[in-house]
Amino acid sequence: MRGSRTNRLGALPRAVRLRLSRTAGHHAWRARRAGERVLMRLPALVGRVERGGVYFVVSTLPRLDDQRTRAVLACARVFADVGVPVHVLVLEFTRDADHEVARLTHSGLLPQAATVRYFWRHAAPSGDGGLPSDVLKDVPLSATAVAEPGQPDRTTYFVKGLPVATMTESRHGVEVEHFGHHGGPIRRDDYDERHCLVRMLELRPDTGKVAMCRYLDADGTCWLSAWVNPSSGRIGPVQVHSPSPMEFATDDDVRAHWVTRELHKSAAAVVVFDDASSGRVVARSRHPAVHKMALGPEQPAAHSADLFAFYQRAITPWWRGRSSVLSPPPPLHRTATAGGHFGDDNASVGL
Repeated sequence: MRGSRTNRLGALPRAVRLRLSRTAGHHAWRARRAGERVLMRLPALVGRVERGGVYFVVSTLPRLDDQRTRAVLACARVFADVGVPVHVLVLEFTRDADHEVARLTHSGLLPQAATVRYFWRHAAPSGDGGLPSDVLKDVPLSATAVAEPGQPDRTTYFVKGLPVATMTESRHGVEVEHFGHHGGPIRRDDYDERHCLVRMLELRPDTGKVAMCRYLDADGTCWLSAWVNPSSGRIGPVQVHSPSPMEFATDDDVRAHWVTRELHKSAAAVVVFDDASSGRVVARSRHPAVHKMALGPEQPAAHSADLFAFYQRAITPWWRGRSSVLSPPPPLHRTATAGGHFGDDNASVGL
């Protein structure tokens, strides 16, 4: 029976066979997308905690003196003021992250209802990466401390005339660089404002450049290791050691894995990135019911009614896929097709 059906199809003209094949493929794609959307609309079954939300994925924490801060936070305020869940996901390590978030909130730029999550802290297995530690635990007690002239925040420790460590303090966070037997740098420890050891950078003694990066969890175990190519400076491969061992080609990929995990807390969402680095991470993230947007190059003022109307259409199942959803108002800029898939992982951000 199946053979006779195949023979009958083979007897059809080639153009007809191609049309039937495309039609079948299109229907299969629509059925798969419909199934994904049904699952996403059933939060109780798949563990979603929010129906919708807006996620701002930024490379570095928005600061008061950063021009992009205006566009990011203006959009965040628009959505938060009408009750939309707002989340800011920060990718690059910043020692004074909590302090800067408090400043933005106190100044009224960052909505108090917004949640801010950091890759280096919240992607850790415990959800609170960083080991509370004494910053001078590896410095010998016999070392002599010498303050550097003109730099009161830097102190170098010597043993028998050779430097063993240099500590650079700030009001929020500490950096300690360790030296080997021949005086060359071998490691840099990054402590956040909680005096938690978050990151250890293995250095090349001959050049001082980073060779490997390790992130620590709250119990002191290394949960992520990343190698740095000595010639290109690119990061990768990256290994996640716990709770489940995984390997990623680049740092963009491991961050995208974390962003994907955060996005799946919402049944549908709008994702906004602000530069080329965060754009690559967003492009690699996966969620069947999101729309990925960039901040436009002009960064005009945000209009509350237009942004909220766009958001409502974007998270509504029967609107997704229509052209109106793909025409966001300023300062958002269209970069993705419906359903949240980029045509190119290296899509231009336009910033």
